[in-house]
Amino acid sequence: MKSIEKLIKLRHDLHQHAELSHQEKKTQAVLKEFLKPYAPKIIPLTDGKAFLAEFDSGQPGPNIVFRADLDALPIKETIELTYSSKNKNISHKCGHDGHMTLVASLAQAWQEQNKKIGKLGLLFQHAEEQGEGAIEIVKDEAFKQWQADMIFGFHNIPGIAEQTVVCIKDTFACTSKGIKFIYSGKTSHAGEPHLSRSPMPALLDLYNKALDSVSDAFDDNFFLATPVFFNLGHENYGISPGNGCAAFTLRSKHSNILKKKESQLIEHAKYLAKMHKLTLDIESKEYFPATTINSKLIPLIDAAATATQLKVHNKDFPYLWSEDFGHYTQALSGIYFGLGVGCEVSELHSPFYNFNDDVIEPYSKFLKQLWVVAMNQYKR
Repeated sequence: MKSIEKLIKLRHDLHQHAELSHQEKKTQAVLKEFLKPYAPKIIPLTDGKAFLAEFDSGQPGPNIVFRADLDALPIKETIELTYSSKNKNISHKCGHDGHMTLVASLAQAWQEQNKKIGKLGLLFQHAEEQGEGAIEIVKDEAFKQWQADMIFGFHNIPGIAEQTVVCIKDTFACTSKGIKFIYSGKTSHAGEPHLSRSPMPALLDLYNKALDSVSDAFDDNFFLATPVFFNLGHENYGISPGNGCAAFTLRSKHSNILKKKESQLIEHAKYLAKMHKLTLDIESKEYFPATTINSKLIPLIDAAATATQLKVHNKDFPYLWSEDFGHYTQALSGIYFGLGVGCEVSELHSPFYNFNDDVIEPYSKFLKQLWVVAMNQYKR
């Protein structure tokens, strides 16, 4: 079987065994079986929820990491494939199966490369979708001891032509976090709502406050508050409800703006609780730092793209979605980039999305060249 056929088969195997965050056991097993002929040292991370496949030249040089994400999404497979997900209502609708395949291709690149220095680490990370995997890896002692000098990460980008690498000079993806406001008051008979302490007025006011704080998404200092969940009481027509909650996703390019707007929203929520004689609990969910990059590594991307005849698309503004790779770039030198998968591919997280197999061969060659360039140009 040709190497590209092996990679496509790997992608299909991974797609069939899609697993949610913190549950990626079969996914790991499929990857380890694929890597076995290349004889890496497997380093378990975060109590076995993730792993690093290490290739060591035995020669002094840089320790370079390429990261892939393991987890899938709670989305039903709605397209007919010969390799459809076997797990009900779970599928790779973000393309992490493609990410893992491309990073795994570097095992063969290592084997084929005659002159090698330093170490190459293929990092297969859990729980990216929940923003929990990268921070756990960064804190893991085994990963710290590996002493990575630089780390590369990427995401497939629908709507961008194939064989196109996307670069953004400072921040690739936004910072975001979820926040949930839980109000508790007092129920009453539905015929005597004036005797209740309903959270409805507070929830409506908080909703309007959140939307009033939103600014232009194409401004450098933009802020976005997206309502994602509302709940008030239960469907019982004899009760005026006393409990309710509202949840939002907060988003910005800059962490200081996110913190400022979050603080303002919290203060207003507390003011409303006091006004309407309610108790208030606040929960934070799924924090993603901004995916900043080391701009000094951009020339490596350009050199690898030129060598493999790929185009480079320089984008001015970050993507509005979030990615937990920012935890790595806060701790060590790293860069994150996009890989175009075609203008006909459905958007990320769509039930009609499927990773484009046609890009596996050119992008595996690009990643190999990126590793070679980084290895040869890096100086400790």
